[in-house]
Amino acid sequence: YVGIEGLEAGTMNVYPNPTEGKLYIVTNGFEDYELIITDINGRVIVEKSVNTAKAELDLSDYPKGIYFMTVKLENETQTGKIILK
Repeated sequence: YVGIEGLEAGTMNVYPNPTEGKLYIVTNGFEDYELIITDINGRVIVEKSVNTAKAELDLSDYPKGIYFMTVKLENETQTGKIILK
């Protein structure tokens, strides 16, 4: 589980973290947001619009390491760390 800084506790669960590839995002209270995954150098590797309370990402094609997940809501942007092992 990774907390997305600034979002209310319990608003979003991201698991497993660390992950071997599959990453699940479950929100509580919002379903319409932008999801961006960047590598440690800031290069965008995934960018998608999500309109459901449950989303799944597959990062298994990417090298192991640290990535950052950014969630963009209507008037708020928050980032958390994802570890791909």
